[in-house]
Amino acid sequence: MEAALTLRGAFKQSSEQESDGRYYYGIITNDRYGCLGHFRKGACANGRTVRRDDIERRVLAGLTDKLVSPEAVAAAVRAYAEETNRLNHERRAQAEANRRALEKIARGIKGIMDAIEDGMYQPAMKARMRELAASLAGC
Repeated sequence: MEAALTLRGAFKQSSEQESDGRYYYGIITNDRYGCLGHFRKGACANGRTVRRDDIERRVLAGLTDKLVSPEAVAAAVRAYAEETNRLNHERRAQAEANRRALEKIARGIKGIMDAIEDGMYQPAMKARMRELAASLAGC
């Protein structure tokens, strides 16, 4: 079965008649659309066909009018600016959090180094120093 285009523009996978009596349009020949009910079953009197390039031109023109209208472009630019601002805010917040974490690690390392320099070395300091070095490497 070939995909068919209804008068409303929706695609269906069937050429059967709808309960409200409508038939679907589909490609009849390489370059023409027509009523599938008429051309396949003879059940419809609508023998008109429309050139494929004409339908494609009309669809593209309609999409262009709807999607490239000044309002649509303005809405897209607004949404882009809002998303960019949101991402920048998140990036700045994360950078600040990373800076604070690095400062805390640096203070911890400096504290241990100062204690060692003052002669207050304890074996537990070695393990803590490893933890701080691992935290520093992970940032």
